[in-house]
Parts: sequence; C-alpha cells; structure tokens
Amino acid sequence: MLERNDLDKTSDNSLKKLKKRKFLGIFFACCSVYARIYTNDSGKFYEGRCPTCLRSLSIRIGRNGVKDRFFVSY
Repeated sequence: MLERNDLDKTSDNSLKKLKKRKFLGIFFACCSVYARIYTNDSGKFYEGRCPTCLRSLSIRIGRNGVKDRFFVSY
C-alpha cells in the first residue's frame, strides 16, 4: 500500500524530469501566442505546434547551433 510520502516522492521525480527537458520558447506570429517546443525522442529536433491553429514546427539541432532560446515563427 502506498503512503502519502511515496506519492510525494513520485510527484517530485516527475517534476524534476519535466524541468530537465530541453525547450525553445516560440512566439507563433500566426496567432500571436507563445508556447514552448521540446526535443523529440531522438534528440535531433525541437518539435511542437501552435497551440491555437496547430501549425507544426520542427527545428533541427546542430553542432554549431545558436545560444538563443527564444524565437519568432512566421
């Protein structure tokens, strides 16, 4: 039987995993909304969608990338 402490540990571990996920901040100009996009399972692309119109966005991760973390998608 799970106790309250076990549930707290589980939720803490889940939060730590979410915090460690790499992301880019994207302003989707199509709908004037901001969202994060995250790395895919292979770790080779950042992938996501506009939360309003669902337009997809994929950004390749390269060796000589940029240090910027926030972008505008037109």
